[in-house]
Amino acid sequence: MKRKILTVILLIIFNNVFSQNKMNDYEKYYYCMVGYLHPQRVIESHNNWDLLNTLADGKTLSELDELGVTYSKKQLDILQLLNFVKKQDEKYYSTVCILNEEKTKKMRSETFKMATEIVNQISKDYSIFQGILLKQGFENNTYTVFFSYIMDNLVWDELEKQNYKTMRELTPEQPFWSGNVWFVNPKRNFSCGTNSITENGSRANLNWSRNSGVSFNNYNSLSLMIDDYKKHQRITDEKNKEFLMTYGLCREDGSITFPIIRNDSLDEINSISKNIAQTIINYLIKEIDFSSIMSQYGIQTKTEAIVILFHEIMWDILDIMEENKQIKKPIAFSEPKNCKKTDLKDLFFVVEE
Repeated sequence: MKRKILTVILLIIFNNVFSQNKMNDYEKYYYCMVGYLHPQRVIESHNNWDLLNTLADGKTLSELDELGVTYSKKQLDILQLLNFVKKQDEKYYSTVCILNEEKTKKMRSETFKMATEIVNQISKDYSIFQGILLKQGFENNTYTVFFSYIMDNLVWDELEKQNYKTMRELTPEQPFWSGNVWFVNPKRNFSCGTNSITENGSRANLNWSRNSGVSFNNYNSLSLMIDDYKKHQRITDEKNKEFLMTYGLCREDGSITFPIIRNDSLDEINSISKNIAQTIINYLIKEIDFSSIMSQYGIQTKTEAIVILFHEIMWDILDIMEENKQIKKPIAFSEPKNCKKTDLKDLFFVVEE
């Protein structure tokens, strides 16, 4: 039965892929686990994105007909099956959050205020965090560790522990995909993310951005580096050392040039980072009226609202702190045309469990 359903989906939804109305104006977020089907394949195929946009406030079939919107009943049934549409009484509603310019501007005015309050609350601990990295010789990694370790790692992990399931497991009832999908317009001028690879209980993390002037994709080299360092406390493999040196990740003597954070209470960076993360989490959970946020922006659940809002709050925090001169972007982000390969080391750190 499942195979038959999948065949129908592939034939009906994906045969006709084309650019939909103004979709490229939006930042697309697919924050999800994927089983049989990536939601991007569905939403960006045929006229599904336009249809979901139209169904934001709910429409009956006759209302869709009056608007001249192209659809088929089978198309709507499949979008229901894939959890992109729900039917209530005689109306179909999109479950995908699509924020147009007006809504995005309004939301960002709210998240900027929230981020300002968070920055004030974490300022004391942040100064300690900054001082520790300076003392250890990793001042240039401050931006990356603050973003990628504290906000893009510890905060999400703790939200999961507190049962705000940002990444739900796939189930027989929901085998296609699971998670959150949303669109915002306009796109931000700058954003970044974290790529990671785990080897023998250690996780190598690389802060990346589409604005970056340096890129790295040899994750096999990082695996070798982690294993080598755990055994010898330096890089001994000559071939790999030569390669890593071109990115500034180690020195001639095999010593490393980036922070290693140990996930225990004795590690100074880890300890203060967890304090900062907890302050952010407390604000997210206790200080925001999510019922109002969900109502204003058509967001389905509190967890989805946290995911969407915190993505905006993260960028606002970085912008505010940069404006306050509390933090500055790595040169790979701030001056991409002037950076060197060796500037990659400022975007890198390792966490040991």
